[in-house]
Amino acid sequence: MKIKTLSLYVLTTLLLGGCASQQSGVVNTEGGRGDFYTTLHLTEKQAIEVALPDAHLVKGIIVSPTKEERAQIQSLIKRPLRQSRFRIFFGLNEKSELEDYAIIQEEIGKFKLFTFIVSVSASGKVNRAAVMVYREARGGEIAHRRYLQQYEGKKLSAPLNINRDIVNITGATMSVNSMNRGVKKILAALEVLYRKNPQQLADTIKTSHPLSFTEDEDVSSFPEVENRSSHTQVIQSRLVMGSLCRIEAFGSTQKNTQMAVNLAFEKIEEIDELISDYKATSELSQLSKSGSDWVKVSPLTYDFLNRSIDLSEKTDGAFDLTIGPLMDAWGIRSRQPRRVSERELNKLNSLIGFEKIEIQFDERRESYQARLLKKGMRLDPGAIGKGYAIDQAVEVLKSQGIDSALINFSGCIYAMGQPPGSTSGGWEVAVRDPIDPNQVDKAIVLRDASISTSASYNKGVELHGIKWHHIIDPKTRSPIAYRRGAVVVAPTATAADAWSTAASVLGSRAVEMLESKPIYKVWVKSENLEESSSTSWNLVSSGLH
Repeated sequence: MKIKTLSLYVLTTLLLGGCASQQSGVVNTEGGRGDFYTTLHLTEKQAIEVALPDAHLVKGIIVSPTKEERAQIQSLIKRPLRQSRFRIFFGLNEKSELEDYAIIQEEIGKFKLFTFIVSVSASGKVNRAAVMVYREARGGEIAHRRYLQQYEGKKLSAPLNINRDIVNITGATMSVNSMNRGVKKILAALEVLYRKNPQQLADTIKTSHPLSFTEDEDVSSFPEVENRSSHTQVIQSRLVMGSLCRIEAFGSTQKNTQMAVNLAFEKIEEIDELISDYKATSELSQLSKSGSDWVKVSPLTYDFLNRSIDLSEKTDGAFDLTIGPLMDAWGIRSRQPRRVSERELNKLNSLIGFEKIEIQFDERRESYQARLLKKGMRLDPGAIGKGYAIDQAVEVLKSQGIDSALINFSGCIYAMGQPPGSTSGGWEVAVRDPIDPNQVDKAIVLRDASISTSASYNKGVELHGIKWHHIIDPKTRSPIAYRRGAVVVAPTATAADAWSTAASVLGSRAVEMLESKPIYKVWVKSENLEESSSTSWNLVSSGLH
């Protein structure tokens, strides 16, 4: 394949529906729960330049604190530490001595995660802070210098109280609180991991790898994404969430691209640890076991639940996280199906319904919480979990300067930009027939969007000679007809994943519901092989060449 130079860095959006538009790095989502803008202020390369401007060499490492270290950090911040890893950078002088640290941190504002970097001097004082990505409709002023400079000179012992030590911004109270917590968390982590343990610091600096954004590894002269003249390809597959996930990415150097792909997989694995219903220790499993009690959750789990509720509302309940008890009753998960009587279904009625999921931010405890209103409810993320993990992985790839990648996760695909040398304007993705797995006679050019297929092949179950789909209709409480499936194109993998399940339930009604959203496309096939599709499904063409 002939490699061509890309001339444009494309900021794509990880949004939840609506028609996306792009202006000066800002993407708008309109309509629905938690409307927001995604604004890219700094790529990771640029952020490290801002945080460590005088570094002769920058080294980086991902640190997972030990149980004892976590306890010490929690004692210092006076709240639970819910994140398992810190991404730490060391700015070294010409003698390879530490000058400054920097940590990239994610916290959640009112609805969405925002990303920022904080640099800290070797003596433990904040040098500077910078917002990298902000994703709320309001409060974007926290990215402004006049707000961020309030943190400069702060030490771990300094209080960071809103409107006392840090002046609030109207419309950004939750984001300001989150920034305060994040800065305090960074200072505490550095204190425990390195400032109180100089030998561990010395060993870490000695063994950690230099960042290599250019061939000579000079951090102060990162090439801009727009100016890179060559690309290297990395393809990697891993088994995660019980399925094979494949990432193909193009970057400026082999080392940087491989690091970006590794970090993307680590994010997917982190999501799995949080929302898997197969893992008893996951936050989602703990929530299902909690009865009706409030449970503290991480920002990512809160965000996942918020997006799930939003998509349940948009699909009129055709997608619903709370179908766990129905999946168990019908034996869908165990592949040991049984017929469920009307009486049994009636008993399960009180346990089903996304409106029975509640989430909130507890301002007094400064924590994110969730609860299920009925004891016996169980959340099943099967129809959205992989899509959500893909979107989080896309965010990671973007933060590493990757603008061309394809993620394929068990039938849900996200395409970033276009592959080098492409003349089609995007990635050509085969569209497999949702009824006949052997029929691949369509293709779609996909760019900065996701496609997901929900089909019965390989996942259906048979009961007394009758085949049933693995998808359950939350309203009828029963599996849908076996020979029914859907393909959906959406701006995010989260939306595509959930909507493909919902479209399989809704049939042609899904086409009507999405017709007013031109960025969405849906193709539904029913058990009698009748087809229904969006009039905007004009990107699909015959043949894949």
